[in-house]
Amino acid sequence: MSLLYWLLGLDNAGSIRGAVDWGCCASRALPPFCLALLIAAGLAAAALNLLPQTVMAWRTRISLTLIRLAGFALLILCRHNWSCV
Repeated sequence: MSLLYWLLGLDNAGSIRGAVDWGCCASRALPPFCLALLIAAGLAAAALNLLPQTVMAWRTRISLTLIRLAGFALLILCRHNWSCV
């Protein structure tokens, strides 16, 4: 690990004895137009499964559609700028 610190030009922090709390904070919020493009891309990717040319069973189509929508929702949730304390 000290090699990694040396390559990054950082001082060795020593060992970690424990953690009390953790948090996640996006560096900045998504602009509204990026958010709209991301939502449109997610809906378009999910809608591809519902085209008549798709040869999957309907149960598989709907499952994959929901998984794609959940993936894009998670991506949006991760980029949301929560208030960091």
